[in-house]
Amino acid sequence: MKIAFFDRDGTIIQDYSDEKWSSITQPKFLPGSIETLQEVMQRGFKIIVITNQ
Repeated sequence: MKIAFFDRDGTIIQDYSDEKWSSITQPKFLPGSIETLQEVMQRGFKIIVITNQ
């Protein structure tokens, strides 16, 4: 099995300060991030999203 790890904040979605996260209901995806994830999956990888939050 092929696995790709992606950091969530600042890689897939906009990075928010710790104080602001409690009010975020719909984080903004960074340009190209969804397309990149789709491409990685098409190449046979499973995706694991990681964060330190």
